Amino acid sequence: MTELMGLIYDYTNEFRLNRYLDPHAYHMAEMKKLQYSSSLRETLSSEQIKLLESYLDGVFKQQEQELAAMFQAALEIASELQAF
Repeated sequence: MTELMGLIYDYTNEFRLNRYLDPHAYHMAEMKKLQYSSSLRETLSSEQIKLLESYLDGVFKQQEQELAAMFQAALEIASELQAF
Protein backbone atom coordinates (compact mmCIF):
# COMPACT_ATOMS: atom_id res chain seq x y z
CA MET A 1 0.00 0.00 0.00
CA THR A 2 1.40 3.38 -0.93
CA GLU A 3 1.73 6.09 1.70
CA LEU A 4 -1.20 8.01 0.20
CA MET A 5 -3.40 4.92 0.19
CA GLY A 6 -2.38 4.29 3.80
CA LEU A 7 -3.44 7.81 4.77
CA ILE A 8 -6.79 7.41 2.98
CA TYR A 9 -7.29 4.02 4.64
CA ASP A 10 -6.54 5.45 8.10
CA TYR A 11 -8.86 8.41 7.47
CA THR A 12 -11.63 6.08 6.30
CA ASN A 13 -11.26 3.87 9.38
CA GLU A 14 -11.29 6.82 11.74
CA PHE A 15 -13.91 9.12 10.22
CA ARG A 16 -16.06 7.23 7.68
CA LEU A 17 -16.37 3.60 8.74
CA ASN A 18 -19.11 4.21 11.31
CA ARG A 19 -21.41 5.54 8.58
CA TYR A 20 -21.56 2.06 7.10
CA LEU A 21 -22.01 0.04 10.29
CA ASP A 22 -25.45 -0.93 11.53
CA PRO A 23 -25.35 0.55 15.07
CA HIS A 24 -27.72 -2.02 16.56
CA ALA A 25 -26.01 -5.05 14.99
CA TYR A 26 -22.58 -3.69 15.91
CA HIS A 27 -23.64 -3.07 19.52
CA MET A 28 -25.08 -6.58 19.79
CA ALA A 29 -21.86 -8.09 18.41
CA GLU A 30 -19.83 -6.02 20.89
CA MET A 31 -21.99 -7.22 23.78
CA LYS A 32 -21.60 -10.86 22.72
CA LYS A 33 -17.85 -10.39 22.41
CA LEU A 34 -17.64 -8.97 25.93
CA GLN A 35 -19.79 -11.80 27.28
CA TYR A 36 -17.59 -14.45 25.68
CA SER A 37 -14.44 -12.70 26.83
CA SER A 38 -15.68 -12.61 30.40
CA SER A 39 -16.65 -16.29 30.30
CA LEU A 40 -13.28 -17.27 28.88
CA ARG A 41 -11.38 -15.28 31.51
CA GLU A 42 -13.36 -17.01 34.25
CA THR A 43 -12.82 -20.47 32.73
CA LEU A 44 -9.29 -20.52 31.34
CA SER A 45 -6.02 -20.63 33.24
CA SER A 46 -3.63 -17.68 32.88
CA GLU A 47 -1.44 -19.77 30.56
CA GLN A 48 -4.43 -20.63 28.36
CA ILE A 49 -5.49 -16.99 28.29
CA LYS A 50 -2.02 -15.96 27.09
CA LEU A 51 -2.16 -18.61 24.37
CA LEU A 52 -5.62 -17.47 23.30
CA GLU A 53 -4.49 -13.84 23.23
CA SER A 54 -1.51 -14.78 21.06
CA TYR A 55 -3.78 -16.67 18.70
CA LEU A 56 -6.24 -13.77 18.50
CA ASP A 57 -3.39 -11.34 17.85
CA GLY A 58 -2.43 -13.42 14.82
CA VAL A 59 -6.05 -13.59 13.65
CA PHE A 60 -6.45 -9.81 14.00
CA LYS A 61 -3.22 -9.12 12.10
CA GLN A 62 -4.36 -11.38 9.28
CA GLN A 63 -7.78 -9.73 9.24
CA GLU A 64 -6.19 -6.27 9.11
CA GLN A 65 -4.15 -7.34 6.07
CA GLU A 66 -7.28 -8.68 4.39
CA LEU A 67 -9.21 -5.47 5.11
CA ALA A 68 -6.36 -3.35 3.74
CA ALA A 69 -6.27 -5.49 0.59
CA MET A 70 -10.06 -5.19 0.23
CA PHE A 71 -9.78 -1.42 0.59
CA GLN A 72 -7.11 -1.28 -2.11
CA ALA A 73 -9.21 -3.47 -4.42
CA ALA A 74 -12.28 -1.28 -3.85
CA LEU A 75 -10.28 1.86 -4.70
CA GLU A 76 -8.98 0.20 -7.85
CA ILE A 77 -12.47 -0.89 -8.91
CA ALA A 78 -13.86 2.61 -8.22
CA SER A 79 -11.11 4.08 -10.37
CA GLU A 80 -11.85 1.65 -13.20
CA LEU A 81 -15.59 2.37 -13.02
CA GLN A 82 -14.95 6.10 -13.41
CA ALA A 83 -13.43 5.35 -16.81
CA PHE A 84 -16.89 4.29 -18.05
